[in-house]
Amino acid sequence: VAARVLVNPGDVIFAEAPSYAGGMAVFTSYEAEIVHVPMDADGIIPDELERLIGEVRAAGKTAKGLYTIPNFQNPGGVNLSAQRRLQVGEICRSNDLLIFEDNPYGLRSRW
Repeated sequence: VAARVLVNPGDVIFAEAPSYAGGMAVFTSYEAEIVHVPMDADGIIPDELERLIGEVRAAGKTAKGLYTIPNFQNPGGVNLSAQRRLQVGEICRSNDLLIFEDNPYGLRSRW
């Protein structure tokens, strides 16, 4: 529902690489462009997210938001570390990016 209201054709949505195909299908159905951000054992790599935001904006595109599965990420199984959550949140805040959190396993996590 959020994508339908907030995402315009051509907007860029950042997502973990790899990411849940069902989530990607939602955004692409509204004609968003998906840009994948590399992950490591602690989740999405903040420096890579910042770099990709810069590239997208330099290309004249609208960086709209980040789609993330912070707990037991699908298909990677990674949990976004506490430090990374703060870093990624700050990057999104300072760049006016929406965070589309897909957290079906949140109650199974200590976060």
